[in-house]
Amino acid sequence: PEDAPKWRFICDTARTVLERFGAGEIHTPVFEDVGVFQKAVGDSSDIVRKEMYTFTDRGGRNLCLRPEATAGIIRAYLEHGMSSRPTPVKLWTFEPMFRGEKPQRGRERQFHQVGLEIIGLSDAVADAECIDAGVQLLSALGIKITSCISDRSVTLTTELLTTRTYVRPSSQSWRGFHPILSSGSS
Repeated sequence: PEDAPKWRFICDTARTVLERFGAGEIHTPVFEDVGVFQKAVGDSSDIVRKEMYTFTDRGGRNLCLRPEATAGIIRAYLEHGMSSRPTPVKLWTFEPMFRGEKPQRGRERQFHQVGLEIIGLSDAVADAECIDAGVQLLSALGIKITSCISDRSVTLTTELLTTRTYVRPSSQSWRGFHPILSSGSS
């Protein structure tokens, strides 16, 4: 119960920032067909080969716990007629993800991810908007951002601001939250 206000703060801040970018909130199923991720990230990716929690249900379907947001959001976009909407379509989520890898420092089997997908913009424009949204979100959460663009790659370095005692990436109460923003351009 003590952590509930912290989670509310993160979700409310994400909602405020990402809706300023014109993104609508979306929730996808925790269980997905394994094929959704095989098609999205490939059979040979680490996510599919080593990191997904997979199982066969009573109906014989091969399912997994959602390891990342993009594939499920794109599936929902296609299956629910969102492709008929004016582009770009911007969708955001804040949901738990699951990875079956051995826990390591900074990695958990269950973690929450903030995701922003921008569908229908060129890769570069969508990437720039996602980076801008990510910088604004982390800043609104009290995390100082320094960005460096070099050789077509972007590195975001974060430095904790001490003005917010509840935003401490090294503390137990912050574990499990990973602000990840990506572009799902098409």
